[in-house]
Parts: sequence; C-alpha cells; structure tokens
Amino acid sequence: MSTNPDMPPELPSEELAREELALEPANSLWSIWSPPGIVGLILFLMGANAILQLIFYLLTGDLFFPALMGAIGGVLAPLYFLSRSLGLPYRYDFSLGRVHPLVLLISGLIALAALAPTSLLAQLNLLLKQPSAEWLALMNEAMPTGALATALTILTVVVVAPLVEEVVFRGLLHRLLS
Repeated sequence: MSTNPDMPPELPSEELAREELALEPANSLWSIWSPPGIVGLILFLMGANAILQLIFYLLTGDLFFPALMGAIGGVLAPLYFLSRSLGLPYRYDFSLGRVHPLVLLISGLIALAALAPTSLLAQLNLLLKQPSAEWLALMNEAMPTGALATALTILTVVVVAPLVEEVVFRGLLHRLLS
C-alpha cells in the first residue's frame, strides 16, 4: 500500500503486481541474461515477426493472417519455448500481472468512446482527399470474407496484436529501460 498521502490509493491488483515484481525469482530472465542479451532477444522477436509476416503475406496475399502468424510464430511461441526450456517465471519476466476488472471496464469504455471521433476524422479525411482506385481495390481485397476470416481478423486485431505489443514493449523493452 502506498504510504504517501498525496498519492491515490492503489488497487489490489496494483499491490499484487508490485509485490510480484519486488520478489525477483532466482531463475528469472532478468537475473540470468545481460541487458545486451535481452536487447538481442527483442531484436530477434521483432525480426522473426516481420519475416513470418512477409512469408505468410507472399503465400496468402492477405493482410490479417500474416499478422496473426507473425505474432504467434515470431513472438509468442519463441517466448513460450524459451520460458519452458529455461524454467523461467513468465508472469514475472514479461510483466503479465493480473489486471483489475475496473481497469478493463474503463479501458473498454475509452476504446468505445474513441470510435465516434475516429470515424468522424476518417470521413473528413475522405472528403479532403479521395482515395485512388488502386487503394480501394486493395482494401476491398484485404477485407475478410466469411465467418472464419472475420473471426481470425477480430482475434488478430483485438487480442493477439495487443498482447504481443504489451509483452515485447511493456514486458521487455520498457522494463529494460526503466
């Protein structure tokens, strides 16, 4: 619990996350790897993600499936196998603490509230600059068709891509720099 009277009280999940991070396990990635090694891991993950996205784009011509395969095959799977093979505590190493339900609710409401202004800005942009026929054709080809493609697109955009971003940037890079 925060003892500073000027600071707002912490949520229980913040307390748990702070306690989890304060107790560094002996076999943690952060205790057995050097900072240059962790930077190398981040660069490897980003490169593997990009290469897999390029390969799956060349194979399918789709925009969302390569992003899903790059995230899973280039980031999540290597981190999973690294954690399993070295016996690393993934929750600690990648800052995957519990999130308070109120934080999730507020985040969802903010995202929903951002839809209207974002749509308005997109419409204004279309009025100022009409898209080319080539761009419209590309977007029509890239849009998912069918229930499975739509479900995979939603999974990629709403779950997998944000998870990978959080793990790499908040779990590794931000933690390395702080």
